[in-house]
Amino acid sequence: MKRTELIALLFLLSIFVGLCFFGQKKNSVTVDEFAHLPAGYYYWQTRDFRLYAKNPPLIKMSAALPLNLLKPCFEPDLKKFPQTGWLPWFFANDFMVRNRAEFINIFQAGRLMTILLGSLLGLALFFTAKSRYGRTGAFLSLTAWVFCPEALAHSMMATVDIGASLCIFLAVLTLLNYLNKPDWKRTLLAGFCLGLAQLAKFSSLALLVFYPLAPFFLLWPFRKDRLKIRSFALRSGQVLTMLLLCLIVVAAGYGFQGLFKKTADFRFQSRLMAEVQKIFRPWPAPFPETYLKGLDGQIRDMESGEFANYLMGRWYSGVSRKYFPIALILKVPIPIQLLALFALALGFRPGKKRLKFSPEEMLLLAVIAWLLLLFSLKNSLQIGVRYLLPLFPLGLLMTARLAKNAGMLRRILTASLMLWLALETIYFYPHYLSYFNEFAGGPKNGHKFLLDSNLDWGQDLPALADFMKQNKIDRIELDYFGHADPGIYGVRYQVLGQEPRLEYAAVSAQLLFGGKRFFYPMLFVQPPLGGVIVNPEKVIPFQNKKPVGRAGYSIWIFEND
Repeated sequence: MKRTELIALLFLLSIFVGLCFFGQKKNSVTVDEFAHLPAGYYYWQTRDFRLYAKNPPLIKMSAALPLNLLKPCFEPDLKKFPQTGWLPWFFANDFMVRNRAEFINIFQAGRLMTILLGSLLGLALFFTAKSRYGRTGAFLSLTAWVFCPEALAHSMMATVDIGASLCIFLAVLTLLNYLNKPDWKRTLLAGFCLGLAQLAKFSSLALLVFYPLAPFFLLWPFRKDRLKIRSFALRSGQVLTMLLLCLIVVAAGYGFQGLFKKTADFRFQSRLMAEVQKIFRPWPAPFPETYLKGLDGQIRDMESGEFANYLMGRWYSGVSRKYFPIALILKVPIPIQLLALFALALGFRPGKKRLKFSPEEMLLLAVIAWLLLLFSLKNSLQIGVRYLLPLFPLGLLMTARLAKNAGMLRRILTASLMLWLALETIYFYPHYLSYFNEFAGGPKNGHKFLLDSNLDWGQDLPALADFMKQNKIDRIELDYFGHADPGIYGVRYQVLGQEPRLEYAAVSAQLLFGGKRFFYPMLFVQPPLGGVIVNPEKVIPFQNKKPVGRAGYSIWIFEND
């Protein structure tokens, strides 16, 4: 690598790290990371993976690694907490109470690990794009990643999304590398990375459909190095080796606990797992018991439609096929959307200037389309574009095609789009979680289209504290969508609607526009096992009032009558 290239690479990565590091200081602990990080620390200390089993342990443990040095206090006996679906949050609430003085520092330490994972994903994207499309394409993809608001938002939170995106990207990349040159070294690497992906997030199971097809892909008649029929058995054996190694990695991730339990002995709650159980009932399960129970719980949530979803001002249960396409259109910056469209258009343009898709590119597009289709049609947890975050680096890799045989006009166009993206991202610092593009009218209008982790995930307590300080508000009525105690961030409050009434009230957008369909317990009000739910009837009158201000883009502030 040339010196100038190295300097440019380090410069872009330093921008990414800087935006994440300083930005996370201006964001309070969000809904999911509130439970993810304490659970990861619990795994390290107890080797018990049952707490928050709906996500595999790898990324939570990665984020919690620095906590082994800080040694925060925690309650090791989970039986002391209510044995409900809220168990991870009751445990986390107790964790907050025990470590109140160091709570912010603990989570900032965990967030540093997520920033590292986001940076590693940027590096993986850069070197992959460079090997396929050259230096210019690599810098194009990396720049788009560095200034992508969704990537920045989730790289500054101790949740599983960015780490899962890294593992899924590596799994897809190593499979493509194997297909490009099938040998035993690449076989083992592909199997290992597939196992890491399974330990990162259950959605990575969707990748498994492509592995049995790999030997047939090698027979593709359009490949110059088309596999000979007599080698088909060897390649099939390599794919089986990948899958076996994947099982070993998953088992190791759970400490080889609960292996080979009789499939018939499980009591699955989801319809899908119950049907799978009928097929494999006579055999022992090759996955750890906690892995299968967590997967069952996650699938049950996806099937049940238990959680209300919000789209375009309407609450609904179940699946809307429009949700994720609309979320992508509104949450992905327009410059990135245009880059993706232009990169695809190059493969369909008529004439000699057409840039044909390689077999590997067609497989990559198939992975993207498959994951998007699967989430759009089957996932009733439609609460954030973050579920599609693994598609972002895969899509940005495809944008590097624009650098191939690029003329002056294309170079000017891509440079202009990158400048647009960079300026817009810097303008909205540090509110990347609430980012909406110009199609939505920016984040100030985001509530008209999407809520939850698209706009409001409990991140704006520091902004609320700043607003109160600037406007000399001593105490405020509060209905907050989140779990972190606002008092830790300097917010003096009382629960919305309590007497005596105060001059100002602050309401999270998720609760403000939830109407009667959405309410949420503020567990921090009566820790560690209590909690208060504000009657939605007390929130509805504020929907028609003009706010006197906003804390960030997620907390609306009103003057009481």
